[in-house]
Amino acid sequence: AVDFGLLCLAVLVALGGVNAVTQLPPSHAPLLMLPPLVVTLFAFRGLYRRQMCVQLLDGVMPVISGVSVGAMAVAVLGMFLNDQVPQSDWLQVWFFALLAVGFGRIILSMVQRWARTRRLIGKPVLIVGAGMVGAQVARRLENHPEYGLAPIGFLDEDPRSVAEVG
Repeated sequence: AVDFGLLCLAVLVALGGVNAVTQLPPSHAPLLMLPPLVVTLFAFRGLYRRQMCVQLLDGVMPVISGVSVGAMAVAVLGMFLNDQVPQSDWLQVWFFALLAVGFGRIILSMVQRWARTRRLIGKPVLIVGAGMVGAQVARRLENHPEYGLAPIGFLDEDPRSVAEVG
């Protein structure tokens, strides 16, 4: 939802605001296809899968390629529909979309990491095995809250070998 909203905002800014979009000439109509197209490309690239630890640099190339392929597809669609090479507006839309989605994803990942480290969001987990390895896994998860996993207990077939969480 954040990506879609930022892409819509980028299109609005690049085209000159809400008034310009409401009076958009038909030759520029394909530019309005950019937000749903890019979000679809992001979904195919797996950018909306839940990740245990979000790394900023891991998402840079998929974002650049998704926005760029979407912008090129919009430009080609405009060429076919209008029988002319598209104007520079699609380059502005591409540039603003890259900026908006890039900064939006950076801010979102920083907020996610902040919320995980303060244990505001996260998933409760049960650790299979209560022995030494299970205890190490629990300590590792406790020491790295940015993973978003909070151990709440252990599952073990031997009830005497129960380790303590935390």
